[in-house]
Amino acid sequence: RTAEAQLGVAVTGHLGPNSPRGLDGRIFLALATRSTPDAPIRLCGEEVYQLNALTRVARQQEAAGQVLEAVQRHLRCEREETGSSHDP
Repeated sequence: RTAEAQLGVAVTGHLGPNSPRGLDGRIFLALATRSTPDAPIRLCGEEVYQLNALTRVARQQEAAGQVLEAVQRHLRCEREETGSSHDP
């Protein structure tokens, strides 16, 4: 745990090879925030993705891209809610 963290992202899934049938290339992503170290953690989103890449390394890269896109969407939404002018 990092007491100062205001944003946390978790990703898990099946990148293969030998993934369970029907789960090959599927990842699950969750994003949570808190305003201060003492504030309660708020789950901001859960998403499921079916990766298109065929190799494990390519799927790792694609999953990392999905994580970064989810963070960017969250930061844009947060900016719109607060009226901040910083562009992530």
